[in-house]
Amino acid sequence: MKSKVFHIPYGSIPVPPAEPIACRNGWIGNDGTEEAFFSAVWNDAVIIVRFLTRKAPIVCRNFADMASVSDDSCVEVFLRPEEDGEYWNLEFNIAEFINASHRLVRNAKTPLTPEECAAVVRRSTVRVVSPEEGNRRDEWGFEVHVPWRILGVEPRKGMRMTGNFYACAGKADIPYYLSWAPIATEKPDFHRPDFFGEIVLD
Repeated sequence: MKSKVFHIPYGSIPVPPAEPIACRNGWIGNDGTEEAFFSAVWNDAVIIVRFLTRKAPIVCRNFADMASVSDDSCVEVFLRPEEDGEYWNLEFNIAEFINASHRLVRNAKTPLTPEECAAVVRRSTVRVVSPEEGNRRDEWGFEVHVPWRILGVEPRKGMRMTGNFYACAGKADIPYYLSWAPIATEKPDFHRPDFFGEIVLD
């Protein structure tokens, strides 16, 4: 049994984010003020995930797809459709740029192509972010639509996957790293499918 289980309903519009991304995992750098939440729905074409962060630093220094977006105000979706198979890491900064790959292990990745990145719909509640804003803390939301075809999945009711959901800002003045399912590592490490929670398509 996985440490966390999240049931995703069938539909087209996710409810307001309410599932906490609250595990600080004992990592140095988390100062305890940030809050993050998510919700999700799925349909035959896409999985839609909606995020909300509060009291988190607003910082963005990467303005291109496949850049180091996790250094910025960032939310992330990691999904592994098959047990012991590849997992997909999809990372998004507050300015709607993506860094995404699939892999069996951290150091052997296959990046998404520009066409695949373009197919992932991204919507941030913050439209213009300057690099100088790193000291400001605020609330921001994000919604992402990931086509199942990019994940190589034909979804069905009752399907079970594993994954995790994250909020972070690795290069903020005070970095933070939050996960939905807990991760028992000494240092921040999101690429740990051995700690993924269970995700069920209802």
